Amino acid sequence: MLSSRRLFGTNGIRGVVNKELTLEMAVKIGSAIGTFFKHGKLVVGYDARTSSPMLAKAVIAGLNATGCDVLFAGMVLTPALQYAVKNHKTDGAVIITASHNPPEYNGIKVVWNDGIELSREQEIEIENIFFDEKIRLAEWSNIGTTRELSEVVDEYIEAIKKHVDTAKIMKKHFHVVVDAANSVGSQAAPRLLRDLGCKATTMNA
Repeated sequence: MLSSRRLFGTNGIRGVVNKELTLEMAVKIGSAIGTFFKHGKLVVGYDARTSSPMLAKAVIAGLNATGCDVLFAGMVLTPALQYAVKNHKTDGAVIITASHNPPEYNGIKVVWNDGIELSREQEIEIENIFFDEKIRLAEWSNIGTTRELSEVVDEYIEAIKKHVDTAKIMKKHFHVVVDAANSVGSQAAPRLLRDLGCKATTMNA
C-alpha cells in the first residue's frame, strides 16, 4: 500500500494498477528515479502481468525526460535483468514487477550498479525527490534515448551454464518438470535444462 511519504515497501514500489499505481504516477516515479541517477544509463524490463508493458513505457518516458538513456529488455526475468546491469555496465535497472502479488497489482523495483536492489537510504533519496517536487527535467536537446536490448535472457542462460558442471549434469539424463506459473520463468528454465541435457516437461509456460 502506497502511503503519503513512502513509496518503497520491503521489495520495491507496489500498488493496485490504475488505483494506487496510476500511469501518471509511474511517469513521475520514473522521473524521480531518473533524477536520482543523474543522466545515467539504465536497463528496463517487465514481467508477464497485463499492465506491465503500459507501466514500463510510462517509467521509460520519465527516465528519458530527465536525460537518462535506457536499454529496453522487454519481458524478462528479474535475475536476468540484474545480471544485465553488470554485464552491460549500466548505472542500474528498473523492472516492472509485483512478484507474488495478485494480478491487479504491479510494482516498480530499482537496482543499483552492482545488480542489487537499492539500499533504504537510496530509496529515501528517490522518495524525497518525488514528494518534494525535486525532479530535474532535461533540456529538449539532452532528453535520453531508448534502444532495445534483446539478448538479455540468452546472456543470462549462458552465464549460468558457466557456473555448473555441464558435462556431469548431461550424463545424468534428468527429467525435470517445470511449472512456470504463466510467467517469465518460462523464458529461461526449460531452455537451460535442455541445454544441460535434461528432458524438460513444462506446465503453465
